[in-house]
Amino acid sequence: MSPSPSSPPTGWRRWFYRAPLGLYRRGLGGMLGSGFVLLTHRGRVTGEPRQAVLEIVEREESGAITVVAGFGPRTDWYRNVQAHPEVTVQIGKDERPARAAVLGPDEAADRMAALVATRPRTARRIARAVGESAPTDLAPEAADQRWRDLGARTLFVRFDPV
Repeated sequence: MSPSPSSPPTGWRRWFYRAPLGLYRRGLGGMLGSGFVLLTHRGRVTGEPRQAVLEIVEREESGAITVVAGFGPRTDWYRNVQAHPEVTVQIGKDERPARAAVLGPDEAADRMAALVATRPRTARRIARAVGESAPTDLAPEAADQRWRDLGARTLFVRFDPV
């Protein structure tokens, strides 16, 4: 069964999700801590700069960060980075160029399994965002497989430093 992510937000929910963008634009992005990234990317049709603030779900020693397109494949920033993978990421005041890469199903499954082990609350939030419930009522082996299956269907995007 494929997850059915909620629709991109509208109305007050859209304002709520975009509020952190205002903090970054005023030079106050550091108030969000190191768990969020300001993504500057190009529009797939216009080529104009666009921005979104996203939650970081994983960091690597190389400086790469990973996020999830919680609203699914119709999310604007996700579609834009597929068309134009050269982006800029900013965490607090640290801004650097990066290249976006959508993870394949096997690597995404591995990432989800790692998240379940190290950050279970984040894994449960991701499950809710993509329209699934956390597999908590299953035997451990079945739950592990269900998490991996969910991960394989989740849109993880890694931003590698350039």
